[in-house]
Amino acid sequence: MECENCKKLQKENNVLRYDVMAGAVENFDDICSLKTQLEWKEDQIKKLRAQSVAQ
Repeated sequence: MECENCKKLQKENNVLRYDVMAGAVENFDDICSLKTQLEWKEDQIKKLRAQSVAQ
């Protein structure tokens, strides 16, 4: 699973490789940075917490 910004950037720049699950970010100068990755992971955690509370 990848964040939307990363998908968009991948289409524009095939050189960029962004692997969220492995936590690997290549090309640190890109818009798709560690901050974006962190926000995405925090969002995933919120979703998982909401699911566990719902159950």
